[in-house]
Amino acid sequence: PKWSPDGEMLSTVSAGKARIWNPRTAEVLREFAQGDDPFPCEWSPDGTMLLTGALVERSLKVAVWDVRTGQQLMSRDYDKYLGGSWSTGNLLLLASENRAEILDLRAGKSLEVADIKLGYQRPSWQPSGRRVLICGRDRVLRVVDAQSGTGRGLSRHGCEN
Repeated sequence: PKWSPDGEMLSTVSAGKARIWNPRTAEVLREFAQGDDPFPCEWSPDGTMLLTGALVERSLKVAVWDVRTGQQLMSRDYDKYLGGSWSTGNLLLLASENRAEILDLRAGKSLEVADIKLGYQRPSWQPSGRRVLICGRDRVLRVVDAQSGTGRGLSRHGCEN
């Protein structure tokens, strides 16, 4: 279970569904179908969106939901999903073994991060949300611009698994 950023709701995952609860009343506010073997949800920093994911027919299905309306904002299938990471500005970096993508769900934009095969460390957003640190499988640490998707390699130091 995870608290929403404002502490007013919480999310749980069980029995193939993600649920959003009012912890004061124990009422389920929203329920999202996930699939078999779901993994923990991630709230957007402003608490308006929820990233969910689950194994569906030998593929990992990732989705983002609007918490207020219950509308699915996006869905992706991955063979080897590594995780998602929200910026403070509600940009979402989705990472698989062979690709990284920055999504601006409010603007409906998707930006592929250039020439990066991700390693197994979670990406780290700069507090402003303009750049993200990504460690590639080549063990090069890169600073990636969230608007262009281009990265600049810093070093091989600091990218150990």
